[in-house]
Amino acid sequence: MKFRTTLFSFFLFFSFYTFSQQWQKTGGPIGGLGYNIKIHPNNNQIIYITDALSGIHKSTDGGTTWVQKNNGITSRNGDSNDAIPVFTVAIDQNNPTIIWAGTQYDSGIYKSTNSADSWVKKTNGIIETNIVFREISVINGDSNTVYASGEIPTGNQGNEFEKVRGVIYKTTDGGNNWSKIWEGESLARWLCIGQNPVNLVSSTGIFDREAANTTGVGIVKSTDGGQNWAQANNGIMGSLFIRGMSDAATPGLLYIATGNNAEVNYNTPIKGGVFKTTNGGLNWTQVIAPTDVILPGYTENVFNAVKIAPSNNDIVYAASSYAFYKSTDGGINWTGHRGGSNASPTPWGPNGIRAGVPIEITIDKNDPNILYAANYGGGIFKSTDGAKTWQVLGNGYTGATIHKVATDPQNSSTYITIGRSGPFKSINKGTNYSGMYFGEASGIAEWYAATIHPTNSNTMFITDEHEGLILKSTNGGNDWSIKFNHPTAEASVFANRHGAKEIVISKSNPNIMYAGFAYQAFYSDPESTNFTNSFGVYKSTDGGENWSVSGLNGIATTNLNVTALAVNNTNADVVYIGLRGDGLFHSTDGGANWTNIGNAIPDQTILSIALADNNSIIYAGTKSKGVYKSTDNGANWTQVLTEVNASTDFPTKLITSIAVNPTNKNNIVAGDIHTGIYLSTDGGNNWAATNLGLSNKSITSLSFSADGKTLFAGTKGQGVFSFDTSTLAVDEAKNNVVLKRNFYPNPSSSKIALNLHSLNLKNLEVEIFTLLGKRILKRTFEVQNEKIEIDVQFLNKGIYFVRYVLPNGQKQNAKILIE
Repeated sequence: MKFRTTLFSFFLFFSFYTFSQQWQKTGGPIGGLGYNIKIHPNNNQIIYITDALSGIHKSTDGGTTWVQKNNGITSRNGDSNDAIPVFTVAIDQNNPTIIWAGTQYDSGIYKSTNSADSWVKKTNGIIETNIVFREISVINGDSNTVYASGEIPTGNQGNEFEKVRGVIYKTTDGGNNWSKIWEGESLARWLCIGQNPVNLVSSTGIFDREAANTTGVGIVKSTDGGQNWAQANNGIMGSLFIRGMSDAATPGLLYIATGNNAEVNYNTPIKGGVFKTTNGGLNWTQVIAPTDVILPGYTENVFNAVKIAPSNNDIVYAASSYAFYKSTDGGINWTGHRGGSNASPTPWGPNGIRAGVPIEITIDKNDPNILYAANYGGGIFKSTDGAKTWQVLGNGYTGATIHKVATDPQNSSTYITIGRSGPFKSINKGTNYSGMYFGEASGIAEWYAATIHPTNSNTMFITDEHEGLILKSTNGGNDWSIKFNHPTAEASVFANRHGAKEIVISKSNPNIMYAGFAYQAFYSDPESTNFTNSFGVYKSTDGGENWSVSGLNGIATTNLNVTALAVNNTNADVVYIGLRGDGLFHSTDGGANWTNIGNAIPDQTILSIALADNNSIIYAGTKSKGVYKSTDNGANWTQVLTEVNASTDFPTKLITSIAVNPTNKNNIVAGDIHTGIYLSTDGGNNWAATNLGLSNKSITSLSFSADGKTLFAGTKGQGVFSFDTSTLAVDEAKNNVVLKRNFYPNPSSSKIALNLHSLNLKNLEVEIFTLLGKRILKRTFEVQNEKIEIDVQFLNKGIYFVRYVLPNGQKQNAKILIE
């Protein structure tokens, strides 16, 4: 018994440190850039989805849970090169263990022969280096013949979106070699292959790209396997941007959905519709027109997706970003389904969630009432009642871009987020999320900021990115009302899109609030120097009910793009703002007058501000010069975090967020959109990169829980991560908190590594113990590139404990699992 007790204590001792410094992915909120959803032909529990930010995910339980399947997919992009830009996935219906994937901007085509467990790149013969592959199609009965359709960026700006060209490649040897069979002036999207495999019909265009020829190409058709192509648009009226296309077992039967977001904003709009052909595209008949009133009081100008039910070709669904439409008689009659009620309608999708723009519809092969939707901005959803109601499909998948994480000052387990997929709330540190897309918040497309009242958890505010809106909820996000709509901001005019990027409630007087406005798309391109002047700071003195300009004296000649905002904890009139390219300003009279106190900071683009030690310390994060600190209200500044990165891809830090632990003034974190999170435990004197477990290092927002024990990080592409700050150990000699360091990968079967950044070590002695406490290794390892590597192939499978001692004498312990 004594032996068991000792062993158990030993196990607990080591287990305490095992994951103490590892970021945990919360798996939410939902959202991202979902593109494809494909179901196994023989097992509807196996589903594959793609996301342009987090890659391929697979479910083996009908979508209840998801696992990333990107082993071997080397394509990366984004602000931190962590985005896994998989656009399309295809299952070989002849052999469902063969899966194809196409990526964004790097001409990547990947093939898996083991159901997506691993991937091999197959690009021989592809000439261009920047193709976005939009669809991959395999010939039924011939796994060697595959088509890849895509987009070639031109770099030329259209009225709203980039102008692009299109391309289709073909392989006849299973991907070993590819040849180009079509290129044109608009991107190639869906490819429908007829009963005779030489008959090909390709759609061109999408909602958020413009054609190189401006007008679009529409449908192109080949009758000789792709050697020759001709346009086939007879009967198509309005837009030639084909956003969805579906074929069926019925020979010659196809439907298309048309429309483009830039075209509908022309002075003379070009609208889309839904069209049908029964002769393989020789002639088209419009079955839904933009003048048709299918839903009470509503007509549709842009259609996003369309799909024919495989079990009954008379049943077809069409969708927009607002509603789903269904026909059961081959397109003659339609019914419409959206959220809310006729008196108070909301867009389609699960309750409280902005579903986004449907890109692909997939229908169960046996039950036409079961369908799935993959969506830009929303996520993956499932309906079992013919598109009337929807549910979020599982958990563990997120590609969400977060703009702000706002923790609840009254509840350490609660926070809200805002981002491209809308407002969400978690009351259990991210284990679950609930959507807050209610009331006047429903229907808004893009978002900027969020905050929670300091003494009333039910009162919260969110802001949008395009229409200059400030919304308030007094019931915990279950309903929202618009409290301010900037008169100059206008979503329909690209140059007039503005929003409150920052919104702060005074802790000393919650009736006083400040909102800092900026031009749209800051998070899309935070390094941009080309942006429209905005509106500066607005202020409310009645708890957010009414808003007015706080004052322009001192900042009137700037671009008025507020990218950072902080309010003194004890004086609501003392305010700090960072302006994009124009400096760090201070007001002591509630924003009426401003003074630039950041002239000594070499970079005048201030992207984040944090106050510490009862507001006597100011931290400022910059676009290109790291973090600066002042202890005399800006009279003097000292660089405390260098801008220099070790990364060759991103040699300079861009600090989007700074947060101070509310229970420890010396505990500071700074988020770089390129290389992740840096932590200081001594008031900024020393910093350590703290990214273990952080699979996306593109940081947009940092916020501590009210008790300081949890740090939350919002990312650009994988939602929210959490970090347990209570496990930081105490260095009694210096009375500082120090970082635990963990071995990776864990589990492992070959080698493990340990990062030793910031310690400046040349060697490190390491000991490894068995579960029973027997030491089986004691060796000094040379530190190379700030890390050590240990070959563990000599270890049998099982759990082991690793111990090493830092230069300050502190013992570090970890548990590893050998597979």
